[in-house]
Amino acid sequence: MCVLVHMATERIKITKTFDNKDVHHAPVTVVLKGPTESEDNLTILVEAPLFNDPKDPGGIPGQPFDTIWEYEVVEVFLLNDQDNYLEVILSPHGQHYVLIQGGYRNKLKVEMPIEYTTTKEETRWSGKAIIPGSYLPPKVTKWNVYAMHGTGEARQFESLHGDINGKHEKPDFHDLSLFGPIDMGRILPNNWSLEYSSDEWRDYL
Repeated sequence: MCVLVHMATERIKITKTFDNKDVHHAPVTVVLKGPTESEDNLTILVEAPLFNDPKDPGGIPGQPFDTIWEYEVVEVFLLNDQDNYLEVILSPHGQHYVLIQGGYRNKLKVEMPIEYTTTKEETRWSGKAIIPGSYLPPKVTKWNVYAMHGTGEARQFESLHGDINGKHEKPDFHDLSLFGPIDMGRILPNNWSLEYSSDEWRDYL
């Protein structure tokens, strides 16, 4: 028997580039949803324009794909006060790349499996990723969301919390000082529970 719990959500739209310029297309929308049943999962929903630039990299839909960040993607970062974070990279073509990091660009585990499905139309795409709650570091307090598309000089970098002070000449999505607050205790209560434990993080904390 499944025990239903309250489902909380967080919805954002990306309306700015990494260097704080306006985005001149329909914005990328990202929604975080907490668990609806006894399983402690975080659901990430994406609704976004489909540029198809670069083209589909050709990986297997639903599976990890190394270097996916070089293509058209949406990225979600979830960070705690000890600079531990989860990075979720989602492609409109169904590939993904999920990893945990123990401090700035310090990869601890990569190519972590998730449930991920996408739907594509001519000019839009949607994605649904189900992330095990144990993938998140304990007591997440901050986050950032990015979207990328285009190639070469036309490459576009968009972000929820951008580099408004011109700190970087080129985007650094791992600049944790730019992240903004999120109430993860409301969305995924177990992440802030005193009893929270994680097989993914146990060896590193």
